Amino acid sequence: MNLARRLWIALLAAVLALAGIAVGALADESPPSYVRVFAGPGFMPGQVSSPEGMCFDAAGNLYVADRSNNRIQKFDKNGNLLKIVGSFGTGPGQLADPGDVGVDAAGNIYVMDETNVRVDKFDAAGNFVKMWGSAGILPGQFSEARGLCVQPNGTVWVADRGNSRIQKFDTNGNLLQVWGTNGGEPGQFNDPRDIAIDASGDIFVLDRRNYRVQHFDSNLNLINTWGSRGLNAGQFLYVRGMAIDGLGHVYVADGDANRISKFNYQGTLLAMWSGPAGELPWIEPRGLAADAQGNLYVADYGANRILLYSYGPSAVEGQSWSGVKNLYR
Repeated sequence: MNLARRLWIALLAAVLALAGIAVGALADESPPSYVRVFAGPGFMPGQVSSPEGMCFDAAGNLYVADRSNNRIQKFDKNGNLLKIVGSFGTGPGQLADPGDVGVDAAGNIYVMDETNVRVDKFDAAGNFVKMWGSAGILPGQFSEARGLCVQPNGTVWVADRGNSRIQKFDTNGNLLQVWGTNGGEPGQFNDPRDIAIDASGDIFVLDRRNYRVQHFDSNLNLINTWGSRGLNAGQFLYVRGMAIDGLGHVYVADGDANRISKFNYQGTLLAMWSGPAGELPWIEPRGLAADAQGNLYVADYGANRILLYSYGPSAVEGQSWSGVKNLYR
């Protein structure tokens, strides 16, 4: 992201804060409390540069797509670095601008390798297993794909944003389904940026250029949609990432508006806020990860850091597999 864009986003965040637009008081709930910087800027192990997608594994460890460092980093719930997967390049096991990460019940790691235009699979120890995908419009190919979601059995869903569709693969990369067409009608997509699935199989798609969230059942029947373009409460400007927490809540990161909105499954706005008070303002929040204990992790892309928020009495109480956002991510 260039300097001019970063300055514009920071200025917009300040204006919104002064105007009181991005304040939890506009909704029914207060926002979660800011806890601390979970990971700071840099290229050393445990530091991040332009972080994006995040997910939990069954033990509650956090995985971060460390985009500009071209790697995946695995942290425990206290922020201790456990593992680094990947390095820069185009070869097997190498990454170029990883945009998202997911983990299945066996601990296998799946990476949306955006510039390499493929999905990379690693085992739980970080060993490369296989890769699939290429640039194009045919089934099984991708265009600017960045978001993915992984179910416990290893089923992988890819938000193929440039092709305005969702693609579903098995754990070995075999194509199972292509879903969606370009458009603005209910059930259509225009630049789908992210996808999440809850324990019942309900699917949530962050439909960026339609400025909305779309909620489907496990059979891909549309349940409801919410959102529109704008800066008012419940509207979106340029959404970047999404999380579900296992408690019936959907969090949306609006990167250009520098705020996060929390909704229930009916699309009712519950809370909305912009950055930690007294700290460096957010500069384009993108990735989110939330758990059933009330902890929310924010990948502050432009400021090169991961921030931890919490609704609970302890921000690092153990996460459960049945309650994580990226439950299937």
